[in-house]
Amino acid sequence: MYEWQVKPYWPMREVRGPKLLKWTCPSCNVSDAEVLVNMSWDSVKASISGTGHNFCGLARDLWACDGNLYRQTLQHTVAYRSGMMSLPAGTFIYATGLSWFSQLLVNIICEEAIQVWKIALKEAQNDWLAAFGNGTYILHRGSSSWGLSMETALLKVFKPTLIVMGSHHDMSFGAVEAAVAASLDTWKLNVSGIVKAFGNPLSKGCRAEFSGCSEEDGHQCLPGPLARDSEQLLHLLRQCIDTPYPHYYTMGRMTACCGHQTACWSG
Repeated sequence: MYEWQVKPYWPMREVRGPKLLKWTCPSCNVSDAEVLVNMSWDSVKASISGTGHNFCGLARDLWACDGNLYRQTLQHTVAYRSGMMSLPAGTFIYATGLSWFSQLLVNIICEEAIQVWKIALKEAQNDWLAAFGNGTYILHRGSSSWGLSMETALLKVFKPTLIVMGSHHDMSFGAVEAAVAASLDTWKLNVSGIVKAFGNPLSKGCRAEFSGCSEEDGHQCLPGPLARDSEQLLHLLRQCIDTPYPHYYTMGRMTACCGHQTACWSG
């Protein structure tokens, strides 16, 4: 059993710096080598300013980009188009997965949420509760064993109507599915749809990870072309609400299982 609390996390678009970003390089020959990156939060904000996109204060340094190529990419990329307001009032989305997966949700939260709270757990990393103007909510939990448990404290407040699940550290796709299925059964939850976004659900095209918006897979620059992936996720969720009969629907690297949830674990 885990106790959970929330604390305000606002404003979202305030620059948290400036500072020199540092990154541990997993591909370097020297163990735990520290790569100094000549990029500050001020330079990130300057690259975004005037492109029609918004700086996201929830972005981690591994998701941040700057420079001329990044700025040019933003200038040729349509900004995120809202979608949460199209969901019915009272919709509650429970989302859990790795940091690739997190970028899908954080993009939506930064662009549309009216208030964000950080979940205050010592294990928590990418963990937020976000409220939107039409009475909808997203609870995002990072990759961890308790992130799949949908603990009692949460269910006393909200009952999820839609679930989005991504990969977790050291767990097979099937194991993640089994953990979510067990929680649904334990708490007698009947959701409208489940979206599977396993592996890396982000389209390649503007890689972050201090690569300068290179056209590769990996964490993608936020904001950036990944806005299309976030829009696809919301389209899948809306699909499950609009067409509640059992069916699968795929967009990009994500699949929605709508309707009767027991059928979700076989496809």
